Amino acid sequence: MSAWQHKLFFLLMIVTLGSSALAADSRNITQIGRAFHGYGATNRLAVIGDQVALASGVGGLQMVDCSDPEDPRAAGYFDDNKYPMVDVAIRGEFIYGLYSAEDQPSKCGVFTALLDEENPRAIGRADRNDARATQLILTDLCGIVLGTDVALIDLSDAFEPAFIGRIPTSATDAAWIDSHLYLVQAGGIAIYHLEDPANAPMERSAFFDHAGIRKIAVQDTLLYLIDQEGFKVYSIAQPYSPTLLGAFNENNLSQLLLTDEFLIITGSDGLVVMSVENPNEPSVIYHDEHGFSFRDLVMNGSTLYALIDYSTLVAYNMADPANPVRTIYYHFGNQTLAIKMIESCGNYVYVCDGGYLSVWDMTNPFDFCETGGYVAPANIIDLEATNDYLFTAVGARGIRILSLENPHQPQVVGFVDSIGMTTSICLIDNFLYVATNDSGMQIVDVSDPINPVKIGRYPSSGRSSIAQIIASEDRLFLRKNSAVEVLHANQNGQVDTLRTMTFQHTIAHICVSNHLLFMIESFQRNWVYNISNLDTPRVVRNFNPPGASRSMLARENHLFIADGAWGGLRTYEITDADTLIETGYYDTPGDANQIALTGNIAYVAGSTNFALYDCSQALPVKPEPPALVSELQLLQAFPAPFNQFLSIDYAIPSMGVVTISAFDPLGRRIDEVLLPRQLFPGSYHTIWQPSNIASGPIYIRLDLNDRPISTLQVLQVK
Repeated sequence: MSAWQHKLFFLLMIVTLGSSALAADSRNITQIGRAFHGYGATNRLAVIGDQVALASGVGGLQMVDCSDPEDPRAAGYFDDNKYPMVDVAIRGEFIYGLYSAEDQPSKCGVFTALLDEENPRAIGRADRNDARATQLILTDLCGIVLGTDVALIDLSDAFEPAFIGRIPTSATDAAWIDSHLYLVQAGGIAIYHLEDPANAPMERSAFFDHAGIRKIAVQDTLLYLIDQEGFKVYSIAQPYSPTLLGAFNENNLSQLLLTDEFLIITGSDGLVVMSVENPNEPSVIYHDEHGFSFRDLVMNGSTLYALIDYSTLVAYNMADPANPVRTIYYHFGNQTLAIKMIESCGNYVYVCDGGYLSVWDMTNPFDFCETGGYVAPANIIDLEATNDYLFTAVGARGIRILSLENPHQPQVVGFVDSIGMTTSICLIDNFLYVATNDSGMQIVDVSDPINPVKIGRYPSSGRSSIAQIIASEDRLFLRKNSAVEVLHANQNGQVDTLRTMTFQHTIAHICVSNHLLFMIESFQRNWVYNISNLDTPRVVRNFNPPGASRSMLARENHLFIADGAWGGLRTYEITDADTLIETGYYDTPGDANQIALTGNIAYVAGSTNFALYDCSQALPVKPEPPALVSELQLLQAFPAPFNQFLSIDYAIPSMGVVTISAFDPLGRRIDEVLLPRQLFPGSYHTIWQPSNIASGPIYIRLDLNDRPISTLQVLQVK
C-alpha cells in the first residue's frame, strides 16, 4: 500500500468513526456525553465558507456557523490539545491551528485538521520544545511561525506537517513575497532572502530602520505598515531599500488588512477603509468611529469578519467599501466554569458559570441539553441542594435560595444576607453553614427555605479565612490556608470545636472519607492523612497524579480526582490507603477542574466545557462480607475475570501474621499479593495489580502464621 493510500485509509477512518478514531487515552472510564459551554480569550480568526474558526486560547479551536447572519451559532470545537490555541489559518480544506504554552519548559506546535459536519478532526501535528509561538502565516512556500524565533514548517503534506528550518531571531509580524521575508522587530524590519526553508538563512540580507511598527502587509512592489504615528506606504521595487511613497496620520492603530481593491486599518477611533489606488496619496473612503477594540481582521469574498474585545464576532458586507453594512454581531463571551452536581435533583444538573446558573436535562445522558437557567446578581461561588431547593452562595450578595418546583426555571424564594464575601457553604439536614472571608461561619436554619433564620455564628480561629466547608456525618471540616478546623454539629445546628489540625503546606482542597482526610497541596501533590485521632493526624502517604489536581470527591471506597489539564479524570480504590490503586482514568479534553457524581456517572467541568463519564468499570462493587467468620477463608475476588487489577476480600478469626500469594497452574509462586502483616481478627480488603504475568488461570493463596489456609482460582484476561 502506498503512502497516499495509507493516508486515504486514515482519512476514511476519521470520517467513518468520528471521534472514536482519535479516542482519548483512557482506562475503565468512558465518555458518554459532552457540552461545549465557553470560550477562552479569543485573539485570531479564519474563515472557510460560512464557517468561522476562532483561536480561543484555553477554549481551543471553536467553530461558528454564520450561514444565517441573523442567528450565528456555535457549531463545533476542537480542544483535545492541552495547550492554548493562539492562532488559526485555513487553506483549501485544511485548518491549521497554532498552539503555545507558557509553562516551563515551553512548548508550541501546529496541528492540521479537516472540517466535517460539525467538529474539526485532527489529522496531523508537529511539535516544538523549548519555544513559544504567537502567530502563524501561510505562504505558498511554507508556513511561518513567529515567536521565540522564526520557525519554518512544511505543510505540503497536511497529514505529516514538519518543522524544517528556523531563523534565530524573534518577530512580532511578518510578510513574504518573491522569496523575500520581511520580519517586524523592535527597531525596524529585518529582510531575509528565503528560497529553501530547509536551508533558512542565518543572517539577514538587510535591515530597514523604522521604530514602532505594529503590522505590515506586502503586495506587488508595495509595502504597507502601521506604526505609532499612523499608516505608511513604501515602494519595495528594490527589496532591500524601501522608499516612502505616502502616509496617513492616525493615532493608536492596531490592525491592518490589505485586499485587491482597498485597505482596512483599525484603531481606537474605529474602522477606516482607505483607497490606495494612488500609493503616494492614500485617501479615506469610510470611517466608522464606533470605538471597538479590534483583535483580528479577515476578508472572505466581499465580507469582512472582525474579532473585537476577545469575545465578539462582527461581519460587514464590503461590496461597497465606501458604505460597509454590518451583517453579523455575535457575542460569544469569555467564560469559565465551576460545576457542582446536585445528586438529589433527579435528572437535572446545575452548572455555575460565573453569575449564570444553567439547567441541563440529563434524562438521556447521551443527548443532554440545556433547558433553562437563573441569572444571579453576582458570581456564584458555591452551590448546595435538597430535593426541592437550591442554595447558591453569591459572593458578597449573600445566599439566594431557589425553588426547584420547575427545575427548568429555578425561582428565588428566600434570601440570607452575609457579612463579607461568601467563600463556601455546606448543608447538613436543615442547617446551612456559610463561610465568609472576614466573619468566620454563620449558621442558618433553612427548615423553612422561604424564611431562613440566622441562629448562630462560629468565629473561626487564626488569621486566615475559611476557604472550604465540607461535612462528614455530624462533623464539619473547615479548610484554611494551612490548617483544617474540625467541628461537631449537634441536632440544633450549633457547633463545638473538636480540634484544629495544622500542616506544613498550603492546602488547596480537601475531602473526607471515614477516618481518611485527602488533601491537595497547592496543586502540587496530594496527601492522605489518617485522622482517627484528631490530636495526632498521621501521614499515610502522598501521591502525585500526572496533572495538577484541582478538586476531589470521596464516595464509599473510591476517590475521584479532577486532575487539571494533564491528568484528566482519575479514580482510585481507597479501602486500603496504604496501597492506593488507580482503577481508571480518562484524558479529558481541555482541563479538568471540578467534579460531581451521580451513581457511577461523573460530571467533569473544565474552563470551557463539561462532559459525562461512565465510571462503572472503574468502580467494581465490593460484596458485603458475612457478619460472622467461623473459619479462615478467602471470601471473594472480583472482577471475574480480571484485567488490570484484582480486588480481594478476606477475613480472619484470630490474630496472626497474614500473607497472600499468587501461583501459576504449576504451583510456582509468581507474586506476593500481600506481604507478611500482623492483623487482628476481622474482615479486610486489598487490591492486587500484577505486572508481566501471562493471561490464564492464577491461584490466590492465603496463609496465616506461615500455614496455607484458603485458596481461590481466578482468571486473568488481557
